[in-house]
Amino acid sequence: MTVAAVLSSAVLLVVTPALTNSIAAIRTRVPRAPALLNGSTLAAVPLILAGAAYILMQALLRPCGVELMKRLMLGSAFLIWGLVQLMPAGSLATELGSLVIALYVLDLALIIRGNLLNS
Repeated sequence: MTVAAVLSSAVLLVVTPALTNSIAAIRTRVPRAPALLNGSTLAAVPLILAGAAYILMQALLRPCGVELMKRLMLGSAFLIWGLVQLMPAGSLATELGSLVIALYVLDLALIIRGNLLNS
C-alpha cells in the first residue's frame, strides 16, 4: 500500500496539469461527465492509501499508549483528508478539513513535547 501511495503521488504531480486541461475539455463537450472525473479524485488516492497503510502498520508494530494515539491520529488525518477531496464543497467538507488540521497540529504538538522531554 505504501508503494502504491508513493507511486500515485508521483502520478499526481506529473499528470495533474495535463489532466486538468483534459477534464475541462471533456466537461465542455459532455456536461454530465462523471463527478469522479476530476483532479480531486486523483489527489484522494495517495492520501487514502498512505493513511490506510500507516494505520495497518500499527497492528504489526504494536506501539503503546501515547505513541499509538499519535500514529492513529496521523493516519486518520490522511484518511479524512483523502475523503474530503472526494466530497463536494460544503460545510461538512470544511468541518472535516478543520478536523484534519487539528489532528496534524495536535500530533505535531505531541511530537515536539516528546522530543523536548527526551532531550
